[in-house]
Amino acid sequence: MKNNNRISYDKSTSIGMLTGSIFSLLKKELQRQFNKRELPLKVELFPIINRLFLQDAVSQQTIAEWFGYDRPKTSRVLDELENAGFVQRMEDPESRRTKRICLSHFTKKNKPLIIDALEEAFEVAYMGFSKKEIDRLIKDLQKIKLNLEG
Repeated sequence: MKNNNRISYDKSTSIGMLTGSIFSLLKKELQRQFNKRELPLKVELFPIINRLFLQDAVSQQTIAEWFGYDRPKTSRVLDELENAGFVQRMEDPESRRTKRICLSHFTKKNKPLIIDALEEAFEVAYMGFSKKEIDRLIKDLQKIKLNLEG
């Protein structure tokens, strides 16, 4: 389907440049919020914690599949999360050869603080926007995503 609204490339209005820049700035803001709350969580590792909030006690293979990681990268990031006290490897009652990756007591206890940091980062990002503008922005971005997914 042809789009008759052809737009000339301009770095300052490029969707790719803007979304890439917003992504980087949002990561910096989220890290600032974690640091402000003295949470030793690296923003790059937050997606794993966030996903484990939804489904805890999963295999390392499941985490690899969620994020498209290979085995070495999965081991490395889980080692880092375990060393920082955010996850622990537990025996799998169904298989002696595998371990379940579980949120630690520290992470469960600090979940409200972690979520608060996330929400405050978005509050900073959405400063000056009405609820209606935020809803419209999200809807428009979802439409672009659908267009690109084909």
